[in-house]
Amino acid sequence: MRRLTLLFISVILLHSSVSLTHAQTTITSAFSDFSGSNINAFELGGDTALNGTELRLTRAVNNLFGTAYYKKKVNLANDRSFSAHFSFKMTNPTCFIGDGADGLAFVIQQTSNTAGSAGGGLGYQGVTPSFVVEFDTFDNASAPVTEPNNNHIGININGSTNSVASFTPGNTLNDGATYYAWIDYNGANDLIEVRFNTNNTRPAGASLTHNFDLATNLSSDVFVGFSAATGGCNETHDILSFYFNNDIVPGGITPGTVTYSSAPTDVSLALSTDSIPSNGTDSTTLTATVLKVDGSAAAGVTVAFTSSLGELSAASAVTDAQGKAQVQLTSTTAGSASIRAQATGGAFDLKTVTVVQAPTPTPTPTVTPTATSTPLPTIPSNQIEGRIVVAGNPVSNALVYIPGVGTALTDSNGRFVFRNVTASGPLTAYVQKTGVSFGFSSLSISPGQFAEVEGSALSYNPFDCPENDISSSLHNAATRMRTLMETGSSSTRKLPANFSAGQNKNVTRKKLLRRLQTQFTFYLEKSRRIPEIVLTSCEANCTERAHKSALKGMRRALGNLRRGGLLATRLRSAVDGLPAAKKSILQKKIRRLSSKAQKIIKSLPKKSFRC
Repeated sequence: MRRLTLLFISVILLHSSVSLTHAQTTITSAFSDFSGSNINAFELGGDTALNGTELRLTRAVNNLFGTAYYKKKVNLANDRSFSAHFSFKMTNPTCFIGDGADGLAFVIQQTSNTAGSAGGGLGYQGVTPSFVVEFDTFDNASAPVTEPNNNHIGININGSTNSVASFTPGNTLNDGATYYAWIDYNGANDLIEVRFNTNNTRPAGASLTHNFDLATNLSSDVFVGFSAATGGCNETHDILSFYFNNDIVPGGITPGTVTYSSAPTDVSLALSTDSIPSNGTDSTTLTATVLKVDGSAAAGVTVAFTSSLGELSAASAVTDAQGKAQVQLTSTTAGSASIRAQATGGAFDLKTVTVVQAPTPTPTPTVTPTATSTPLPTIPSNQIEGRIVVAGNPVSNALVYIPGVGTALTDSNGRFVFRNVTASGPLTAYVQKTGVSFGFSSLSISPGQFAEVEGSALSYNPFDCPENDISSSLHNAATRMRTLMETGSSSTRKLPANFSAGQNKNVTRKKLLRRLQTQFTFYLEKSRRIPEIVLTSCEANCTERAHKSALKGMRRALGNLRRGGLLATRLRSAVDGLPAAKKSILQKKIRRLSSKAQKIIKSLPKKSFRC
C-alpha cells in the first residue's frame, strides 16, 4: 500500500512538472503588469498615470479622459491581422443616476499617440480612422447615440459611439472585479472575434463576432492602446496587463499556458547621407538601431529593409551586440526613395533618400585604332613609326607599348617612334590615351612600316582621374631610371679589386659587384614592366574593381622606382676611404648618378594619389 501511495505521488509530481513547462514565444508586447520599464512603451495622455503596477486611465472624477498608446506606430501584418489580450477593472462608480461612467476601450488608430476626449465617447469619440472594442458602463441613449444598455461590450468603427455589434455580459463591468478580454482579427477572412471571461482562461467560443475589412479602413502603420473617460458620472479605469501581437496568433494569446516575451519596442533609422547620385555606384549606408523597452540594445534581431527606389545590398540584416543592423542603398534612377527598417514585432522607422540625377559625363576619347599600315621607303627596317589621331586631330601624350620592344609617348603632332628594333615580323602594339581610363586597343605593326592610328570610338570613363599624367610620369621616370640602373651597373665594374670602406668593410670588389649588379638588374626589369602594369591592369570598359587594380599596380611601380633610386645613392658611400687619386673621377661620376636618382624620386607622383 505504501509503494502504491509513493507511486501515485510521483505521478502527480511528474504531471505537475509537465504542466508548469510552458512554451516560449516572442510577440510585439508582453506586459504582465506595468512595473519597471514596461511603462516606457506608452505615451500617456489626459489623466492617465501609473498606479503602482497598474495603468490608471482615469480617476473617479467627473469630466476626465485618459489615453495610453504605444509611443511609436507598429506595423500590422497580413491585411491588418492582430491578436490582443488584456485584463482590466473599473471601480468606485459614482453617479447621480445609474451606476458610474463611462467605461474604457481598446483602440487601434492612426491619428496620434495622444488622441482623446472626455464624456460618453470613452476617449475615442471622433478619432478617425479607428477600430475600437468598448467596455461601456453608461447608457447614452439620446440621439444620435444608440446604446443597448449601461453594461455592454461593443465593436465601434471610425470614432462612432454607435456599435456595429455588441453583447451584454453576465457580469457588471464596473463592480471592481478583474476581467479578461481577448480580441483577434484575421485579415484573411475579415473576422473580428471578442472573448470575455472572469479568469485568464481563453474561452473556446467568441462572445462577439463581426465581419469587417480593416484593410479598407486603416493603414498598416497604427497606434495601439487604450482610452477611457468620465462625464457627469465617474469611476476609476485600470488596465492591469496587456499582450499584443502584430499578426494573428492561432488559438489566441494565452499567458496561462505560454510564456511570452516582448519584441523590441524602438527602431531608429540613420543614413550616412540623405542624398546620392543615380550612378548605381555611390551608396548611402542605412543603419537601424533596435532597442528593448528598457532602452538596452536588442542583439540578434532580424531587421527587414525596404526601399521604394534603387537596390539594397540585402533585404534584411541581424543586429549586432550594439543593436545595430546595416545595409547599403544604390540607385540608377533619380527620385525620392522611401526607406523602411522594421524589426520583428512590428516596430519600425522611416527615412527618405533623395536620388539626384547623375550628370551626363563628358565622353573621353579612348583610342580605338582602325589601323592601316602603309610602308614608307624612308623608314629603316629596324624602326617603327606612327601617328595617333582622333577625328583628324593629333593625340599628344598617348602611351604606346610594344612588348619586348618598349614604350613611347606621342609628341604634339601625335607621332611616335621606336628605333633599333631587333624583332621581326608583325608585332602587337597597345595604345592608350594617358590618364583616361587605362583602356587600350591593339594593332598589328611591323618594323619598317608607318602606322596611322585613327581613334573613332568614344567610351565613357566613370572613374575620371584628376591626376591625368600619372601613366606619363611613370613612363618618363621608368625610362630615366633604366638609364640610371645601367650606369650604376657599369660603375661597379670600375671599383678597385682591393676596395673596402665604410659600411662595406671587408667586402671584396667581386662580392660587391655581384650584389649591386644583381640589384640593378632586378630594378631595371621592374622599370621595364611599368608600362605593362599600367596598360594591362584595366580594359576599355573599366569597372571600379579593375580601376582600383590599375591604381594598385601603379603604386607598386612607384615603390620599385623609389627603391631603385635609393640603390643608386648607396654607390656614394661605396667609394669612401679610397685614395684620392683613385676615387676622384669615379666619385664625381657616382655623385652625379646619385643626384639624378634623387631628382627622379622627387619627380615621381605622390604615392597617396587617388582618383
